[in-house]
Amino acid sequence: YLYVESISQAQGVMAKLDSPVFSNPHTGCKFSFWYHMYGSTTSTLEVQVTVASVTSSIWKLRGDQGYSWRKAKPALGTITGSFTLSIIGSKGSGTTGDIAIDDLGFDPVACGCTDCALPTAVTWTGGMHGN
Repeated sequence: YLYVESISQAQGVMAKLDSPVFSNPHTGCKFSFWYHMYGSTTSTLEVQVTVASVTSSIWKLRGDQGYSWRKAKPALGTITGSFTLSIIGSKGSGTTGDIAIDDLGFDPVACGCTDCALPTAVTWTGGMHGN
């Protein structure tokens, strides 16, 4: 899992996880992951897709979501050709708002794949920590 810890970062600091390049998903393919967003000053978690140098937000959530893990399955929409995914977590105004993500992959039924796990070759920048 990866997490953004609010106690050790300045307000507005963003952590970004970038995927490798993927090709030609099935129509209706969904990216899936688990997230945990807890604390009164929790800021934003967002998933973006980039196709042909155009970046669009496909999922975004802000604020305290309770003290539990939840699953997100943002749809990729209709993509032809290659694309990348980015997950961006940003720190809120205080020290009580942590964000974590885990178990990233593609939905096997919606995407028509048998091994839908993301490759381990991902990069992250900013204030993100991993275990």
